[in-house]
Amino acid sequence: MVLGVMPSTMYAQSDLFGKDFASAKLLFIDHGNPNGIDSLDMTNGLEVAYRRNFGKYLSLALPMKFAQADVHNDLNKRNFFSVDALLRLQYYEPEHIIVPYLFGGAGYVFEVDGENNNQIPLGLGIDIRVGRSSYLNLQGEYRISSLENRNNM
Repeated sequence: MVLGVMPSTMYAQSDLFGKDFASAKLLFIDHGNPNGIDSLDMTNGLEVAYRRNFGKYLSLALPMKFAQADVHNDLNKRNFFSVDALLRLQYYEPEHIIVPYLFGGAGYVFEVDGENNNQIPLGLGIDIRVGRSSYLNLQGEYRISSLENRNNM
């Protein structure tokens, strides 16, 4: 009896890995090139996110970012915190090694000692399976801001 219950419980747990995801990412942010500066000037940040799959073609991601922005014509780097809601179009199957996707959504950026602003993130990416429920993620994103000199990659 106990052996019959264990596989059932284990199957339910592995099924959850295909629906709910938590992630952490290192960010490389460039406020220079999208605003007309010739040189690449990146700053770093950290993102933590929750994602929920709604089948194999659609998911909702809720990332939070903590980073610095090197804003054009500003002497100091600006610390900021942002929250996004992203819809992700994907082709996800739990057994696939590679999961490509496109995404878009809305975000809000809170700048320390600066102006808060709305942003529209758009991008594409790929998840590469490196473990049973672990992925390496490569993502490119362009963010359109409601403030001048805040568009970024």
